[in-house]
Amino acid sequence: MAAGLLYAAAGFERLRSPDPTALEEAVKCLRAASERLPTSAVVAKDLATALARQERWDEAHAEIARARRLGAAGPEIELLTAVVQAARQAPALAREAAIREGSWRGDLIATRYGSSAAKGRLVALLPESTRRAAWGRLVLAMTESGDGDLPAARLLASSAEQQADQLGLSQLAVSARRLDDRLMADASGWQGRLRLRSALEYPTNPGFEAASDAPGSVPVRLALTVSGGLSRSFGRLVAYGALRVDQHLFLNQRDDLGEYDIFRWSLAAGLRYPLSADPNGTVLAVVTRFVDVYGDRFGEHLGWMLEGGPEPHLRVSGNLRARLAFYGQKTDFIDRSPPAGLLSAVDRDRVGQRAILTFTYDTPRLRASGDAMFLRDRATGEAFDAIGGGVGFRLATRASDRLWLNIGVTGTLREFGPVGDAAVIGDAATRTEFRTVARLGARWRLNERLFSVVENVWVGTAARDRHRYTNNVLSVGMEAVW
Repeated sequence: MAAGLLYAAAGFERLRSPDPTALEEAVKCLRAASERLPTSAVVAKDLATALARQERWDEAHAEIARARRLGAAGPEIELLTAVVQAARQAPALAREAAIREGSWRGDLIATRYGSSAAKGRLVALLPESTRRAAWGRLVLAMTESGDGDLPAARLLASSAEQQADQLGLSQLAVSARRLDDRLMADASGWQGRLRLRSALEYPTNPGFEAASDAPGSVPVRLALTVSGGLSRSFGRLVAYGALRVDQHLFLNQRDDLGEYDIFRWSLAAGLRYPLSADPNGTVLAVVTRFVDVYGDRFGEHLGWMLEGGPEPHLRVSGNLRARLAFYGQKTDFIDRSPPAGLLSAVDRDRVGQRAILTFTYDTPRLRASGDAMFLRDRATGEAFDAIGGGVGFRLATRASDRLWLNIGVTGTLREFGPVGDAAVIGDAATRTEFRTVARLGARWRLNERLFSVVENVWVGTAARDRHRYTNNVLSVGMEAVW
């Protein structure tokens, strides 16, 4: 036993030495100690540490397992387990061990492997001028980079380097500088994304059945969507643009329903400016969107809509964020809206405003958002003005590594009018409308870029006669992303 203790002490001293050549001697001493003290959890743990520093991950894993069987427990063995499991490409096991470790060191690893709670704790450290805050900035930079938010990643990496220099952490400063250089190279040009989606849809709109010469038959529609976006960083400022094109084509009953084919394209552009290096901090943003819609195989230009305005983003706490948007909006119904001077009462062209408050709670397995909206529309000519509001809720949950489920419900209340002389036209001077949209869907990941998508959307409008409306669309399709 005495010899075993001597070997263990010699191995531990060499393990603490900064001399790289001492590491192999430490392994030899600790192996000799392990042979003489086979029931010592401390020796097994120290040997696992030495093997891990030599990047002999499988051997280190085996020694960790032996140390645990011998009774090793506590933050030190958990942190060592997290490091080894991360190196062995076992992120779930690494995250679990890091969370059990319970300190900011464990949070570094847990955040890197998807723990939203650990990420929240690191974000809370950012105001500090400490070693743990500097390491937290570096890990958060890596996380944001992996999520595709290069501007936030660059801010964090740059601030980690500055803080490390101030604290004399040369190794951390070098790591942060290398990450910042890589992110700068990645962000030096335009970053792009592309999404393609095709689906077969079964719409049960009573209007389609009324238009068909074959009541009771099932209309089938092909829905094609192509969308893409570009973004580029200019220091903290991020400029982005996005284009989306949708084409809906009825595959059967073309003579009756072909006029209901829809082509829509939309263009969005905006600027984002984060006020701090905090990835969940305040972001100033401005956005504008244009939507143009055609029907009946481009035979009818139905209308267009333009909206835009500021939308600052704020962090409330942890994973909870808020967005407050103020939009001005102009809508012009072209072929379906006669000129105001000809028939103003049915002129549906309008200008209006929207104020929207949205709260979003986001974790790797759950994303929930709720919003409240105020709206006001001023119609052209003597048509109905409108005032109202709406509420909505959306929930997406990751049921497994491949399956996402989502549900959403929104309701919008509008009060139209008054128009004309109420003493003459009575109740027709005003009308109230409540519109409900319910959405239920599932998304199954087939591989890194290909997904299977199933979705059902129901729309209902409660209003007086001739203004009621219901529609349900069941969609089954495929989606590819790049």
